[in-house]
Amino acid sequence: MKAVAIFAKQDLRLVEKESVVPGPGQVKIAVEWAGICGSDISYFLHGRSGTVEIKQPLIVGHEFSGTVLEIGPSETGSSEIGSFENKTLKIGDRVAVFPAKAIPGIELPDRLAGRDNLLAKVEYYGSAALPTDGGFVQEKIVDLNQAKKLPEGVSSKIGALAEPLSVAAHAVSRAGEIDYSKDILINGAGPIGLLILAWLKFKGAESAQNIIVADLSDKALNIAKNLGANKIINISRESLPNDIETVFEASGVMSALENILQNAARGGTVVQVGNLPIIPQEAVLGQLVTREINWKGSFRFTEKEFSDVVNSLDKIQGLDKIITHSFLLSQYEKAFETAVDKTQGASKVLVNISENLTENLNE
Repeated sequence: MKAVAIFAKQDLRLVEKESVVPGPGQVKIAVEWAGICGSDISYFLHGRSGTVEIKQPLIVGHEFSGTVLEIGPSETGSSEIGSFENKTLKIGDRVAVFPAKAIPGIELPDRLAGRDNLLAKVEYYGSAALPTDGGFVQEKIVDLNQAKKLPEGVSSKIGALAEPLSVAAHAVSRAGEIDYSKDILINGAGPIGLLILAWLKFKGAESAQNIIVADLSDKALNIAKNLGANKIINISRESLPNDIETVFEASGVMSALENILQNAARGGTVVQVGNLPIIPQEAVLGQLVTREINWKGSFRFTEKEFSDVVNSLDKIQGLDKIITHSFLLSQYEKAFETAVDKTQGASKVLVNISENLTENLNE
């Protein structure tokens, strides 16, 4: 079977991997769709993501979905491969994959109960931190509890959005109780910003009439408008409104923070979901103190949030609008080049790993 692995900076290769059988408590997924994330792009461009460097070949990707191909034996039952099927999962089911796997012995303190996204160490598919191969592979063995069944009628293509949508859902939860009758600002119309918009629309039961999306790209802002943003602002031509009580900073650009903090309401909340640079940069943060802004970090998501997102995929409108480009596995180089090239207006770029689906592919 084929897989896409990164060996070093700008060194992606299509490699051959041996097929394996699932063990006790495991399931084999025939991967159909996988998304290219910002960390995948960073590995490709720089050979690193944040403080983590590529030191050995790594199969990329943590946003993926597919079909259950084989189920391993139960841990206490029959040893015959494929004999074990739990109440919710069977061969042929479409699933999205929860990409995190806890490490035995690494536990949370009581004050962080339920916040498994904050475990000090975790195996994460497609991450070089604790090198763990990801989902850009035609068959993937995962633990049974990591395979989350998609709702009836939801395609595996949409299922590949479950991981980044969970990032968005976690950011919204970090904001606390939101007054949907007041202005809400999303700064940054990349995939995460757009998915925050989609999740806000879903959680606000479409009652929100004041969701503002700001960015420098007209192409990205047009997607936001089509997705239901009530107002779009190109910040190169127009200023942000004042006194916004809830802000989602999804750009990760340090230079944006001064304006964000200035335009947030006194005592308002700014959720920082865009990854900030790891190298020193100048930033004016005085308004954080004088306006008593609640500046909250938002990191990944919990397993419960992932499950909630997967179970909601059939109810969220417009997710297909965020997928701007899709390619076959054999076109992996073009897929990454498209994701990197800002002039092509790419939002979420997906790769058809199975190469047996041909709808809406960019040739």
